[in-house]
Amino acid sequence: MKFSIIIATYAPGAQLSRAISSILSQTFQDFEIIIQDNLSTDPETLSVFEKFAEKISLKSTSDSGIYDAFNQALKRCSGDWILFLGADDTLADDTVLEKICEFTDPQFDLILGSIQNLHVQSKWVPHRFVSKMSFHMLWKNTIHQQGCFYKRTWLQKIEFSEQCKILGDYEVHLKALLGHAKVLHTTLIISHCDARGISKKFTKELYDEELCMKKRILPLGLYWMNIPWISFKKWLKTH
Repeated sequence: MKFSIIIATYAPGAQLSRAISSILSQTFQDFEIIIQDNLSTDPETLSVFEKFAEKISLKSTSDSGIYDAFNQALKRCSGDWILFLGADDTLADDTVLEKICEFTDPQFDLILGSIQNLHVQSKWVPHRFVSKMSFHMLWKNTIHQQGCFYKRTWLQKIEFSEQCKILGDYEVHLKALLGHAKVLHTTLIISHCDARGISKKFTKELYDEELCMKKRILPLGLYWMNIPWISFKKWLKTH
């Protein structure tokens, strides 16, 4: 059993060191750390890359956004299961990978756990997010990417839509729901996540992207039902 942990970066600075260290301290050591970097040149980031040069698989090249970076990283992965972390995220404790090994049955496509949000600034963001696959996914993303392990062979067939700039993971999760992917739910806390990212800003751009994304992949009736729902969410959370 091997894990691939992907971190897409763009001048993350010294905070990336914490994310990498939380992986290296795992009691289960069969993993690879894939860093897909968008041509960072700041001294702090370059210092982190140099510090962990022998521990990470680093590729620094241009990309059109985070989901393009993820797709590039997916092509370099060799692990059986994939986890995505942000440069400002960490694994919840030193035994996360050891514990998740108990659930890595190849019959499943996704293994879900929880994440702990840090630096919460919005009443709409829970301190603990418990990922679930259910019909509620049709209305909102009920899976947190940093709380989900994806079977590599499944995800490489799906990939991320580079039309998305914010909600590419939501699109993947909707495709999993619509495609009847096999999902295992666990009670494990997978990671600690900084809640100040763009997907937690609840901007007009986020909801406009959600509408366009659902138009692409949902059956027409479900898309039309989402139009007033997304409009209501956008009004509620941007006022």
